[in-house]
This record gives sequence, C-alpha cells and structure tokens, in this order.
Amino acid sequence: MLLCLLPMAAFADEIAPLDLSAGTPRTGSPSVPAVPVDAYGYSVLLYTINISSVSTEWTYLDSENVPHVLPMGDEFEPETVYTAHTTLHVLPGNEFHDPPTITFDGEPAVLESWNPSNPYEVTVSRTYPKTDPLLPVEKVAVEALEPLFGDNPDPTVTCDYGEPYSIESAGWYDSADVLQTTSDTYKAGETYRLTVRLRADGFAKFPEDLAADKCVINPDYFGAGKTAAAVRVMTEKIAEVDFTWTVPDPIDTVELKANEQGYGEAPMLYSWAEDGVGYMVKNTEWYDDTEGRYLDGSDTLTKGHDYHLEIEVHPTKGNSFTGAINATFNGTSALYIGYLPGYIIVHTSAPVKDPEKIAAVEATYSGEVAPDVEASESAEVPTGVKYDIVSVVWYDADDNDIYAFKFEKGKTYTVKITLEADSGFVFADDATFKLNGADAIHTWDGSRRVILEKTYNVEEPKWAISFDGNGGSGTMAAAAVKKGDKYTLPACGFTAPEGKVFDKWNLGAPGDAVEITADTAIQAIWKDKPAESWTIKFDAGGGSGTMADASVKKGDKYKLPACSFTAPTGKEFDKWDAGKVGDEINVTADLTVKAVWKDKTEKKENPFEDVKETDYFYDAVLWAYYAKPQVTNGIDTTHFGPTSTVTRGQAVTFLWRAMGCPEPTTKTNPFVDVPETEYYYKPILWAVEKGITKGTDDTHFTPNQTCSTAHILTFLYRTLGIGTDGWYQVAEAWAKGAGLLDGLTLKVEPGVDCPRSDVVLFLYRQLGK
Repeated sequence: MLLCLLPMAAFADEIAPLDLSAGTPRTGSPSVPAVPVDAYGYSVLLYTINISSVSTEWTYLDSENVPHVLPMGDEFEPETVYTAHTTLHVLPGNEFHDPPTITFDGEPAVLESWNPSNPYEVTVSRTYPKTDPLLPVEKVAVEALEPLFGDNPDPTVTCDYGEPYSIESAGWYDSADVLQTTSDTYKAGETYRLTVRLRADGFAKFPEDLAADKCVINPDYFGAGKTAAAVRVMTEKIAEVDFTWTVPDPIDTVELKANEQGYGEAPMLYSWAEDGVGYMVKNTEWYDDTEGRYLDGSDTLTKGHDYHLEIEVHPTKGNSFTGAINATFNGTSALYIGYLPGYIIVHTSAPVKDPEKIAAVEATYSGEVAPDVEASESAEVPTGVKYDIVSVVWYDADDNDIYAFKFEKGKTYTVKITLEADSGFVFADDATFKLNGADAIHTWDGSRRVILEKTYNVEEPKWAISFDGNGGSGTMAAAAVKKGDKYTLPACGFTAPEGKVFDKWNLGAPGDAVEITADTAIQAIWKDKPAESWTIKFDAGGGSGTMADASVKKGDKYKLPACSFTAPTGKEFDKWDAGKVGDEINVTADLTVKAVWKDKTEKKENPFEDVKETDYFYDAVLWAYYAKPQVTNGIDTTHFGPTSTVTRGQAVTFLWRAMGCPEPTTKTNPFVDVPETEYYYKPILWAVEKGITKGTDDTHFTPNQTCSTAHILTFLYRTLGIGTDGWYQVAEAWAKGAGLLDGLTLKVEPGVDCPRSDVVLFLYRQLGK
C-alpha cells in the first residue's frame, strides 16, 4: 500500500548534464535553433538523451536596448546583441535535476524558467556578444562569355569561390535596352550591356562609393580586365554593375607576311600579322611537297623542291572570322584555307628564291680605344642595310680572344666584327668591305657571313669620361679625351625618370666644348616634363548642333558635361556612351564621346480624381492604365479606387495582363466557379498552369475572395520564376531585397487586405520600369 502512495516522479530517471549550442550569431546568416551537442560539438539525436523536443526563440536589443523577437529564418544584423532562449521537454519517465545541469557552448546557461514541481520542462538562455560589423567590398571581379558576332547571348556569370559576394542575376541588353534571350544573336556594330546584380554575402556590404574602375570582368592573371561602365549600389547588400561591348564586324580579310628566304638556308618557322588587325599567327609549318613531310629548324631549303606554308591564325579576343575568308600572303592570294572551330589554317606558297647579292658592306666600331678604357662591343651598321652584327670580339697581339679588359698603353689589339646577311640575301663575290670608313681586312665564306678586322696601337694617354643618369635609366658608353684637348658634350642617351625630360649636363649643354682635367663623371640634369593633355570631342549621335572640344590633363579624370546638342525629333538626351552627365571617367587617349538619345517621355493625362500627383502610387496607376495591354482601369471613368481591395480573380488578371496576356496551353477548367465568359477565365487557367496559385479546393478557385498582401507578393514572386517553394515569408524577403516594400508600412500577412494602389505599385516597381 505504501508503494501506491509514492509520486510517479520517484521512479523517473534524471537527465544527465546537457550542453546546448546554437553557434555564434554570424552577420548575414539565418537564425538557427539551439541543439544538444556531444563532447566533440556534434549534434545528437534527442531520443538518445531522453529529450522529446527542443525549441529556440531569438531576441535582440534595438538602439534603445529594447528587446524584440527575431522571426526564425531571418538574418542576424551587424553590431547587434542577440540572446537564444531554448525550451526543452523530456520523454515520459524522465525529469530534470533540481536545478537542471545545462550549459550553453560549454558555459553555464541562464535558468529562465524552472519549476521543481514540473521537472519535465525547462527554459534556459545565453546572450552572445555584439555581432561583427559589415566590411565593405572594395573590388568586384566576375567572368562571362563576351559577345561575338553571330553568337547567342549567354547570361551565365560567375565569380570565384570565396569572394564576399555572389551573383544574384544577370542579363544582356541591346542598345535599345531590350533584354536578350538565348535565342537572339549578337549583331556587328551593336553595343550590348551586361547588367550583373550582386548580393553581398556574410560579413560584407557594398559601399556607396564602390568605383566602376574597381569592378572588372574576365580579369587576367594579374587581375586586370574590362572595367565597368557603371555601378549602382541599391542597398548595402545589393549592387548592380554594367559592362558594355561593341561587337566588331566579323573578319573576312586576313593579310599575312613572312620574310623571303634563299635556297640553302634553314626554314624560318615564323610568319606574322600586323598588330591591331583582330587576329594573330600562333604557329607556322613548312611542308616539303617534293618529299611529303614537314620541316624543322635542322632542314635546309633545297633548290628544285616545292614547298608550301601552313599558318595557324586565331582571332584575338572579342573578334571572330566569317565563313568566307579572303587571305593573302605577302600580297598574294592564299592557296587554300582550312576552317577549324575558332580558327583557320592558311595554306600559302613558300617564300623561297635565289638569294639577292649585297655589293657593299660597312661597319663602325664606335667605342673609345685608349689606355685604362674598358673594351666594349660598341659596333654599328648603317640603317636600312640587309645584314646585321653577330658579334664583336677583341684579340691580343698573339691572336687570343680576350673579354672584359682595359686597354693598356703600348699594346696592340685587334677587333673582329662578324656580320651576317639577312634571310634571302648573300654577300656578292666582288663586294667591297669597309670598317670605320677604310677598306677592311676581312674573311668570309662567300655566302652569308663575313668577319671585318681592325688593329689598334694603344699609345695616347686620355682622361676617362663616364656618365651618370642621376635617376634616369639605361646606360651610356664611356668616352675618353686626350689630355689637353676639350671634350664636346654628347646628346643624352639615358631614359628620363617618370615625368621628367633632359635639360642639360652638369658641365653644360650638348654640343658645348668643355675642358677636362681629370677622369670625370658627367651627370644628367632633368627638368619637369611639360604638362600634356588629351583632347575630348563630342559626337551628336544623330542629333544636331556642335559642342566645343574639351581638354584634360593626362592622369586626371574628366567629368562628363551636360549635353548642348539639339535632340533628334521625338527624342531626348539620355546619357553619353561613356557614362551619365557628372560621371568622372578615366581618359587614356584622345576620345570622342557620343550622345545617346531615348524616346521623349510624353506626360500622360490623369483621368482619375482620386489619384493625385503627390501620391506615392501616382506613376504606378498611370502605368497600369496606359500599359499595353492595359493592366487595369478605374472602378469608374473618373475614379481609380486606390483604397479598394482586390479579389483573387482581379489579382491574377492584373499579373496576366502585366506579363503580356500569355495564352494558357491547357483547355481544361477544373473550377466550377470560373465560367468561360468571365474576364478572369484565361488569367486563372494560366496562373494555375504556371504554378503561381491554385484553387481554394480541387473544384473552386473562389475568384471573388479578397486577396491579401501575402497572396499578391507570393503570386508576383512565382510569376517571375524566382522560386515556387515556400509561403509568403520567402516572397516577403525577396520583395524587401528588390525594393518593392520601400516606403510602405503595409504588413505582409495572410489576413491583411491589399489595396488596389499597392497591387499596381508592386507590379510597376518590378515590371513597369
């Protein structure tokens, strides 16, 4: 009998000490529930520790230290104090110790709610330090396929993993601001704009002064790429970046060149195209048609053999080839063109001939030869000749080659200068050879190489003259002057420091004859480089009138001025092709900026007495009234009824019209309360077909039921294809990020009716601009 009088709790098992964790609140991450964890920090199954349920509510302190509840799923804000309040229930047959032994991330939890007479439930909490502030995104780099003539727009844009931002959306637009689809094709001469919407992640935010030149697309190894045309910071978390390209005409003409060669030479596996033509040579192959094989550098071009070249040509970045190329090689039409994906192979006749003969050869040793002067390799040949210097070597009296030495008084030295004829040329049998203006002793192989010789007796003592760049770069050969003679100061051969030009030497100006009384270092004196500027011209872009040229100092930015051209008929000024009026642009060359015009905005008449120009929904109502197709009219001819509610049938009809009245594909109507004669018949079939909404049950749509704020935003969210999962909380979060709720105090809840004014405002903000 005594046992029957004992309370049931006497047989309950006590819950072991318990550790909870919710993780430190992270700025920008969604709020999370607290969970029990083991000694390693991993969450555990509730039933294994005799817990039946765990629920967590987060609160935060506002600027006045007033606590508020944070809805589950919302993001933590920066620089805010958060507290996690967690309630736990035990499985039957268990109870908490009095008092409960519970920690939070290893720290003792605050016991908020505990009643020993009810040992099956407890509420504990932990307050976390203030969350970190948002850090500014200082630069942006994204990657996308650039527009090429004839290609289809690809809206895929990526950014590197680990960047503090992600791609939210992207789209290509033509010069008329029409969004391009993947079935459109890029047109030559057309300017296209890629608009990328970015979302700052985690601890990041977009600063209001995020610069366009800090936003690049397709950066190279060093991070340099095409800079943005414009940046719009919508909110701390959302920014839009514009990049523009003008698609060049596809290349239909290719001009290639190679040096002609003579028989007996090794083939030069090299050809080229001029810079800036939109294509480049990547590989050149010689083919011996007589022997049926490709040549390499060890082969020799043999007279009597037939050869041709196969030249691999690729378009440079941003260019493309047509399917019918007119190719020339050294001014002669190519033999054949092979088309491969992205590049071509041009087959040409080989530039081989009997070598031309050089009748006269001369060279100059331009260094000083004097005691204690270092021997150099300062030799020159005249400009425009068909031979070059191969080497300059000094020999002593015993004909031993010597390097890196100074001339000694009383000794004899010989310089030997080796020359080589250019490809396709040889020295004639009866050629004349001169060194320093005199007939030269020479040896040669009767073909492409010759060695000229000159012997010097070093006797006259001289003062050594060296040159100091004084901050400039490069070198100047040392000189010498006979003692007692004057020295004529030469022109400066150094490269000036940045922003400087040569002024004079410390001993005088070039051409001055100066007295030298010892070994002397002559120093260059520099002066500031005169300011240089770029010229900016203005193109009316179809308008009329003139604008005076502007000038900007090199290195400075230029602020785009107001447009003073006369607009074309029916147009008004929109912007310059380099940016908006007031934008500061980088100018790196002479520049022409063109006016961009847009259709002139006509002021539309307001037919409604209950819609004032000062109303926040004024533009939205006129847009809905004048849209084609019309989104909605008034409740009568002179009243819009902005405070009137909207029914479910009206809401989907507004959406359907705003999307262009698309025809539903289904012909089956499941709803008995949606007759075919009603205006909302097609809109409802279309909305159900697209997953935008469904009936109130399987056979009723209830078109006359009032539409709430939660419903209309969810309908719009699903209409745009942003997502179909989740209820109005997901749509509300999207609407806040997209700016649809800016300036409104309207609550987004199923029980809050949405007035006509706010329905058309939501549509206008998302679809009407």
